[in-house]
Amino acid sequence: MRDAKSYKSFWQHSFVGSFLVASILLILWSGVETWQYSCMDLAESALSRSAACFSRLRGLEPLIVGVGFWGVGLLTWKLRQTYSTIAFFLLSASVLAAGQLSVLDSSPGSRIFSLTLTWIAPLAVHFHLTVFGRVLRWWEQRLIWILYAVAALLTLPLALSWPLDVLRSRSWFVELNAGIRLNLMIGLALTVLFLVYNYQTLDSVVARQRLRLFVSGSILAFLPLLFSLLPETLQRAPVLPYEITFPWLLLSPLAYVYAIFRYRLVRVERVLNRAAGYYMLAILLLAIYLTVTLALPKRTLQQWPLANALLSVGLLLLALPLQKLLQQLMNWIWYGHTLHYLDVVERLSGLLALTLDRDRLRQLVIDELPDALHLSGVALWIKDREDSLVLLGATGFGADVFSEQRLPSDGQLARFLAQQPALVAHAKLWDATSDASLVPLEQRLLALPNVARWVPLHSGGVLQGILLIGPWCDDSELNAEYERILATIARQSAVAVHNVLLIEQVHLGHRELTRAHQQLLMEREQTQQRL
Repeated sequence: MRDAKSYKSFWQHSFVGSFLVASILLILWSGVETWQYSCMDLAESALSRSAACFSRLRGLEPLIVGVGFWGVGLLTWKLRQTYSTIAFFLLSASVLAAGQLSVLDSSPGSRIFSLTLTWIAPLAVHFHLTVFGRVLRWWEQRLIWILYAVAALLTLPLALSWPLDVLRSRSWFVELNAGIRLNLMIGLALTVLFLVYNYQTLDSVVARQRLRLFVSGSILAFLPLLFSLLPETLQRAPVLPYEITFPWLLLSPLAYVYAIFRYRLVRVERVLNRAAGYYMLAILLLAIYLTVTLALPKRTLQQWPLANALLSVGLLLLALPLQKLLQQLMNWIWYGHTLHYLDVVERLSGLLALTLDRDRLRQLVIDELPDALHLSGVALWIKDREDSLVLLGATGFGADVFSEQRLPSDGQLARFLAQQPALVAHAKLWDATSDASLVPLEQRLLALPNVARWVPLHSGGVLQGILLIGPWCDDSELNAEYERILATIARQSAVAVHNVLLIEQVHLGHRELTRAHQQLLMEREQTQQRL
């Protein structure tokens, strides 16, 4: 069995390695052909040197983008991603290289371009269904096999008819070419549909965040290209030349890499988030400007400078509200519904920092925190003057559990939590204290079924209290993002509890001082009366 798996793995790695070599050779071949074509074009025309270089740059840009896709394919191979992921990026690079050869009227390049277009459709569907490790359902596997079978049928005439001129002379070549284009359009349509379906069926919050980042990066990559494609489709001059819009396609593979390594790029996360928002703002303002200028008669803006000025002022007035809306969209792409939790954390942290009495602390932690974070239950114990932990409040766990409100600070449960620097899972606490002698209240708490985390509240190097948290009401997965949110709430709650206890000590000391002062006055008055 092990030998069979090793044999299969050997052939899979051999295939991927061959694909890597073949795709980079195709890119190099296309680069050489493009460079020679540009040089011949320079020799046969009266173009200046700068214009020729600009033309050469336009020809090499698809290959530069192709190298980006090839590099991501190599990276995914090193990271042991799925073979559909590796093949998708490598085939995308091959499509760009072969497409450039087809533009140069290379007969072998045109054949390869048709072959790659045929296979990119089912591979795109396969990749987007299995992106970030998603497991295929049985009917999805059948559908993918059907798409691959259709691609294989379309490949047969391209592979068996030699040379290409003979194939083009066939009466059915037009139908074959139309079938390849139709197959591509169906594949792209299914890709979009399955992206939406994939997002809805993913259970992991982290996988959803990765999918949002990758899809949004791909959309941002193709948006600038519309300013070149759409005017050309409408038989107008491109608004932006391809030399400017085509390199942005690199955002698509880079977005996939960022989605994988996001946890290592936390320091630049905010910068990338803001940059994406302003990038979208620039594209949207440019689209509005072009739409208005195309809708108005051509001479209007030339004969009436005031109209151009009013249009510019209108765009400036739209910039700020559009930027806020787009930034909200970017925040949703980066954080999803956890953005609401981040806003809540910011608000609660500010309120907890100003909390100086128990009533306000109970209101924030017991009343507001469960509703704000959609928690099923919360309970809070804080230290008292007798150095034990007294229940400040609880909700969502049942009143009979907390009939006894004092938790011994020297008990097994409190001593274990005092040694923990961060959140503790309920199962871990159960395993750690299962063999210890527990008081009845500790036994009842550990027997609770609906507990997610135990949060020790440390401040000043001392355990100031314990926060018990139930699971999320919407059955959300407790991932690293939620752990950071709870850790922030825990730190602020610990400081708030410490502040409340310090203020109580100050008030107690003040009352004792007042009492002593009053007693001193009474004794002085009694002494004067005796004298």
